[in-house]
This record gives sequence, structure tokens and C-alpha cells, in this order.
Amino acid sequence: MTKPRNKIKFIYLDVGGVSILDFSGTDRWVRMLESMGVTSDIYPEFMNIWNSHHSEINTIYDVELMINEFREIGLNLPDDYCFNDEFVKRFTPNESITKPINKAIEYGISVGLLTNMYQRMFKKISDANLLPRINFYPIIDSSLLGVAKPDIKIYEIALKEISYKPQNVLFVDNSIPNIKTAQLLGWQTYLYNPRNPIKSSNELLDIINISR
Repeated sequence: MTKPRNKIKFIYLDVGGVSILDFSGTDRWVRMLESMGVTSDIYPEFMNIWNSHHSEINTIYDVELMINEFREIGLNLPDDYCFNDEFVKRFTPNESITKPINKAIEYGISVGLLTNMYQRMFKKISDANLLPRINFYPIIDSSLLGVAKPDIKIYEIALKEISYKPQNVLFVDNSIPNIKTAQLLGWQTYLYNPRNPIKSSNELLDIINISR
């Protein structure tokens, strides 16, 4: 593995697909739609509604507001239906990420989170004990800031929250566009593959070990 260009002093981790295992690389999205009653004839209308809010879904738009729109196209969703709950109950811990995180902390490397989130989702993830049990700081949550990855503004905010130079920051994410923006700012990056979390976590551990 190529030695990092500079010593790593801070790591920003994505949440979904890195710190926890979400829908990335799975059929969990399909299973959720099936549980909602989204049939093949309703699916195009469903996706039209979903995509119409895509640009604001991790910032200023409340995903729960879509529920009434989905009822209008024929979905029989209960009065207490909650999108965030339906997502979070399908997420699982990423046990393999614990080792590289703990090794980073052992080496004196600070670890924070830089994540795109639906409104109120992060608290539900935390309450469900899905995240590794460490004190992540800072937590840069798009839904609280009104700006989301890969917009360079959220990375600039994240950098201002820590006292490290860009070249000493490692950003771990499972999205190429998100990675590319971090690279523009001079951050070191690692593209995590949630389809093979054990391999990715081992590679991340190697990066941390050789960057001391």
C-alpha cells in the first residue's frame, strides 16, 4: 500500500457506508419499498416524488413530509409511519471499523464524523447504538448546517472545526464525488467499500499504521 503523503493527525469518517452499514451495496432499499407496498406500477411515481426532493433531502427538507405525497399515489402507510425509523432499523453496526478507529486513537489521532444526514436521523442512529463506542468530535452533520457533501462548503466548515492542516487530514467515505471534493482541498482520502467492509477496514488500518 502506498505510504500516505503526510502524517495523519485527524480522521473524518462518513457515517452511512463507513462507520455503520446502511443500504450501500445491499438490497435493503428494495426490501423497504416492498414493505411500504411499492409495486412495479407505483414505483415510477414513487421515484419521481423521491427524486424531486433529492437535492435538499440531506439539508433543509424533512424526509417525513414525503409520506403524504406517497399516500396520494396509493400507498397505505399508517398514521405513525416514520421514514427515519424505517431506515435506521435496517442499518447495522460495522464491527470491522472499530479496530482502525481504536488504533488511530492509540496513536493520538483524533476522529470525527463528516456526514450527510436526513433531519433527526443522526440521533436515531446514536440511540440505536449503531456507531462505534467512541467520542467522535466534531460531528459535522449536513442536516444541521444546510449544506451537504460534495459541496465544498461543508468541507471548509469541517476544516475550521479542527486545528490541523488539510494535508494532515484523512477523509474516509464510500462516495467518489465526496472523495474528490476533499482531494481538491488537499485532504488525504480513502474510498471505503461497504460491500467488503472487512477488507476496507484492514486497508484503512494499514494506512493508519504506516502514517505514524
